[in-house]
Amino acid sequence: MCSNLIAPGDLYLCRVTEFKLRYIGIVIKTLVQTARLFLAIMVLLAIPSLVFAQGPIEKDLKIYQVKEVADQQGMEETLIEVDTPVPGSVHEYKFTYRNISGKSLDGIVIRQSIPANSFYMWGSATAPEGTDLYLSMDNGNTFHPVSSINDSVEEIDSTKEHKFKALQWVVKRSPEANEILALSYRAISK
Repeated sequence: MCSNLIAPGDLYLCRVTEFKLRYIGIVIKTLVQTARLFLAIMVLLAIPSLVFAQGPIEKDLKIYQVKEVADQQGMEETLIEVDTPVPGSVHEYKFTYRNISGKSLDGIVIRQSIPANSFYMWGSATAPEGTDLYLSMDNGNTFHPVSSINDSVEEIDSTKEHKFKALQWVVKRSPEANEILALSYRAISK
């Protein structure tokens, strides 16, 4: 690149400049290749989420505020659907899971965290036949079967209820195609 007509001192500067230009060119080429690789990886990672966006299970959640209403026979519960929990109220969380895979499914485990500023009401969780219920006190890191928690409903005080942070349902049978699993639990919002 440098001409032979350049003075010896300028020749050094010319070669340094030439080196810098080559270095900058290599850096730019590397950055372009890295950007292409990054883009390719992002596209590959996005493809599975596009293909499996529906998944084999379709989930629906509804939240109800539990209200006690007086009638002629005494007090009766009424469920009022709400978008978000109302502080100071009891809420029932109802989940439905529908098998949309077109075939029976094995090994279904459903986990649900207790919402922030709420605590689980002991004994309120429901599950379909052939499903075991587990509770977690460490935000879902470990689960214990309800049958192994030795406290009865009468012995559970509010401080213990505050310790349950997540529920897990283990479906021991294989739900058929289009079968719906209905689960629920209650929590008290602070």
